Amino acid sequence: MLTDCGPPSEIANFFHLPAALIVGEQKHLLAAESDVKAIYSRIKEKYRAEEVAKLSWDNSETSLFQIYPYLVLIKTIVITERVDGVVAKRWTCSYLAREARGAWKFDVVTAIPN
Repeated sequence: MLTDCGPPSEIANFFHLPAALIVGEQKHLLAAESDVKAIYSRIKEKYRAEEVAKLSWDNSETSLFQIYPYLVLIKTIVITERVDGVVAKRWTCSYLAREARGAWKFDVVTAIPN
């Protein structure tokens, strides 16, 4: 099963808190590390139930926009694949990332299914 997205405890390190996660019509405020761990644990369980084995980014569909020296917008396509290699879903994703104290972390992540 899916192993390349890391444990939820590590994923929490990628966010400036509070942050926002918007998946389709659902909006999640990630106020604390425990919120990030909880939502990504649910996502990982959902992937397990859907037999998702691989998560990848379509580099040909990735764009980076430098808004300020410390703020970037990343737009990309995320692809999930099942164990048999069939694409489960394609997601249009945007990440608003900010540098603070030498680390780039997300403030807002959006994912819209295609």
